[in-house]
Amino acid sequence: MNLWIVLGIDVIAGALIVAWIIRRQLHSRDLQALKTQKAARPRFDADRLVMVMSHELRTPLTSIIGAGEALKESVLDPKQFSYVESSLNAARMMKVLVDEILDYGRIQQNGIPIEQKSFSLEHLLREVESVFGHRAETKGLVLKTLATTDGIFLGDELRIKQILFNLISNAIKFTHVGSIELSVFERTKSLTGESVLEFHVRDTGIGISPEDQKRLFAPFTQANESIERRFGGTGLGLYISRYLAQKMGGDLVIESRLGDGVLAKLHVVLARDSRSRVRAPTTQTGGQCILYVDDSTDLHEIMALYLRDTGATVVGESRAGMALKRLAETRFDLVLCDLGLGDMDGFSFIEAAKTIAPTTPLIVVSGHTDPSWIARAKNLGAVEYVLKPFSRKGIVRSVSQAMSSKTS
Repeated sequence: MNLWIVLGIDVIAGALIVAWIIRRQLHSRDLQALKTQKAARPRFDADRLVMVMSHELRTPLTSIIGAGEALKESVLDPKQFSYVESSLNAARMMKVLVDEILDYGRIQQNGIPIEQKSFSLEHLLREVESVFGHRAETKGLVLKTLATTDGIFLGDELRIKQILFNLISNAIKFTHVGSIELSVFERTKSLTGESVLEFHVRDTGIGISPEDQKRLFAPFTQANESIERRFGGTGLGLYISRYLAQKMGGDLVIESRLGDGVLAKLHVVLARDSRSRVRAPTTQTGGQCILYVDDSTDLHEIMALYLRDTGATVVGESRAGMALKRLAETRFDLVLCDLGLGDMDGFSFIEAAKTIAPTTPLIVVSGHTDPSWIARAKNLGAVEYVLKPFSRKGIVRSVSQAMSSKTS
């Protein structure tokens, strides 16, 4: 009896051991199959996603904003004007949202590069005033600008404006009575001789409690939940702004007390550029003929509308092949082109266009934000790279500068 029990236990133990061995083999085979499947599965490419989404979102936003601005200039009754203004505000908010999400993605991947180009501090401050002066006025606020310095600097004007736009936009949003003041100071670093520009944005708004200030620079975070519900937003603006400030050798700090407004202090390290002069942008191009190549025909009309008051004639073409044929047959003063063309790679188009008309300046107007694309386009001969959605003022300035450099 005991022998049979022992034999039975041995058989059961042997079966269990065999079962365990088979299970291990099957598990190992399953793991190998899973690894094979993962290897065969397309790898998620975040850079590619950012690049594609950037272009696909920015292009329609350009059409929406441009069409809204065109409609706003037509004859409208007060109610219709209000509808158009609401649509434009929503589109501009969407643009900020897209920019912030894409910038956040770039920070997480490879970072945001900082350019070194000559810019006029006076022109920068003038643009800030033109963008936010009316917006402040509609809320019954006063926007003041005070600069104790001026001149031409080497740095990333676009990114400095991005930070200032975020700070002043926040100031207007959270201020109901009083004013917003932008002050600019300059000091010199004793060891390197570089210039440190200090931008102070002070408002008389609702202020921020010490507890809420601890969360200000965290991504996807508002000062508190009630602000998030009332005012919306991604909670990325200050996070990106501080990142950019630190990339430019500076920083961004916030000082505030609840109910006593906010003082935002931005400083960036720059170099003065004594060798170059930045021309004040002109609004007249003298009746030049411009070829605009983009597969979105809606944007042809928008571009023509934006450049109408400069006296320029815009010829729109949606196919790269036809555009090159036109360029070979007709003398154009300037070429504008997207990089996402349906029948030809955008870089190949630039090469072909510069071969046909080597002295004609070419500006890329694209939604692609990849720094390698921007560098490649400029290496092929593009004089400037304009990001969509472009503004009327921005495209007029870019076109005017390209024309000025051609005639100088």
